[in-house]
Amino acid sequence: MKFSIHNIFEEFDSIRETSLPSAIVKYKDILPLLSKHKKNKNIRIKAAGKSVNGKVIYSVTVGKGALQVLAWSQMHGDESTATRAFFDFLNFIEKKETNKLTSELLDKITLTFIPMLNPDGAEKQTRYNAIGIDINRDAMDLVSPESEILDRIFREIQPGFSLNLHDQDGWYSVENSGKPTSVSFLATTPDLYQTKTAARKKAMSVIGKTFSALSEIIPGHIARYSDAFEPRAFGDNFAAKDSSVILIEAGRWKDDENNEFIRKIYFTTFTAALLTIASEKYPLSSVKIYEQIPKNNEMMLDLILRNVLLRDKYNVDIGIKRFPVYDKRRNKTVYEGKIETLGDLSVYSAFEEYDMNGYSLYPGEKEKHNREIEFTEEYYFDLVKKGITTLEHVDLSFEKNDFNEIPLNLIRAGCDFSQDVYPGNFANFYLKNRNGETDYIVVNGFLVNIISNDISVINAIRI
Repeated sequence: MKFSIHNIFEEFDSIRETSLPSAIVKYKDILPLLSKHKKNKNIRIKAAGKSVNGKVIYSVTVGKGALQVLAWSQMHGDESTATRAFFDFLNFIEKKETNKLTSELLDKITLTFIPMLNPDGAEKQTRYNAIGIDINRDAMDLVSPESEILDRIFREIQPGFSLNLHDQDGWYSVENSGKPTSVSFLATTPDLYQTKTAARKKAMSVIGKTFSALSEIIPGHIARYSDAFEPRAFGDNFAAKDSSVILIEAGRWKDDENNEFIRKIYFTTFTAALLTIASEKYPLSSVKIYEQIPKNNEMMLDLILRNVLLRDKYNVDIGIKRFPVYDKRRNKTVYEGKIETLGDLSVYSAFEEYDMNGYSLYPGEKEKHNREIEFTEEYYFDLVKKGITTLEHVDLSFEKNDFNEIPLNLIRAGCDFSQDVYPGNFANFYLKNRNGETDYIVVNGFLVNIISNDISVINAIRI
């Protein structure tokens, strides 16, 4: 089945599901979309069971082909890219201009998709379900009702292909290229020995062809996920039952707010993979392409400051990661910026890198804050020029936008909050030039350029 990867990629903007603008996708967000698409007689939606907390888990089936394909998303509740891309895909197949391509696709395959297998985890924005189980480590015991649903649907439809859809951590690179991984693939192994069964070779071939097509759009940003066997995982178990299992992991792109570009890439990847499966052409040449895909390597950081002088004598690099944390009160993602490692970081790359040769680094200072003083930019610069990264407060009844309005940490008086420059600690320090002037500070892992008066910090710590 011939298709143009560029046409699919470019069509995304016209079919994007606009009701899912945030990377945080919860159960309430998908219910109206299920109701909308249920009106289409070619889309079959049914209740597949209930989660631990009683939320109905739905399956969506499209197509009438002989080749059965099973896919699922948000097995981990905080991994939403595939869910968003699936509803984009439903818009794609309903659009008149794509009828020829999609009608051919849906004549060949029957796709059963479970969008949001873990609605309780999605509500809490955690990978686990309501009783704390990682569903993807429950394929053997089937303790969780969500696990039983996935296992039962697999047994009912006996899929030739299974698409296991996830989001990986944002710190992977394509081997040591310095390029962040935007998509990673795996033809899941059926056993400890990574046996290349006929089913696995089909998965490898589909991935190889999809990789070749996708490389026209994001060359150098596609990797191969580790094929270590995990007997408790669903993908590995389904592969052992002769389904061609394809793992697709959404990665990261620089300055990609709400993962919108990654979502576009994921929609393109998912659609291209389905079209390749439907072609029923799985050449060995594409298996060889799969085997040459560079490996996924966790060698990315969010921020690296190179060649800083630590304790006035040690020339080191400082590497920082910003860990996403779900803020339930604001229903948004905030970050905890921590020092990941320091020393020789020549093997690492980062989304932001700066050569700080000539600068000396000092741990951030704390100061008691008088609430009667208005927090103006002038007041802020007076503080940071003294190396203040944290304000100590008796009262923490701040306004609703305090994370964005005050680009300094806010802690209770007497709170044990270390600002030592050491791996595992929050990244809060300042940098002085050779003249002893503070030109930069780092607040919660975000670099602030005092010289350019740039005081933008996504969020600071509030304890």
